[in-house]
Amino acid sequence: MNRLFDINPSGGTYIYSSSEAYTEEQAIDFIRLKNWLAMFNMKVKGFQVVDSGQGQWPKIEPEQGYHVSGHASREDILKVVESINPDIVIPVHTEKPTDFLKYGYSNVLIPGQNNEIILDNVV
Repeated sequence: MNRLFDINPSGGTYIYSSSEAYTEEQAIDFIRLKNWLAMFNMKVKGFQVVDSGQGQWPKIEPEQGYHVSGHASREDILKVVESINPDIVIPVHTEKPTDFLKYGYSNVLIPGQNNEIILDNVV
């Protein structure tokens, strides 16, 4: 946001895709962000600042379809694997890599900790 003065946009759309505000401090950051974007006549997609009334802090409400927590759900990961139909599945950054075996995938390679994996003829 600090670079907006350098760019000096006039209009446009700001798309926010992250997890919702959970603390009062994060809600204040959203309000500040919304005010800065309004100063540059930018539309906001991804969240709304909603007046709670009677001296209450405004509520921050995410818009449908813009939530991003940083991790895909198990169902979404399985859909991706199904749609890609890879020759081999190597689960990484997961607490339960063996779960892929439970879902019937026979082409799962589970790496050991600090082990190098060398695949020949991978396209």
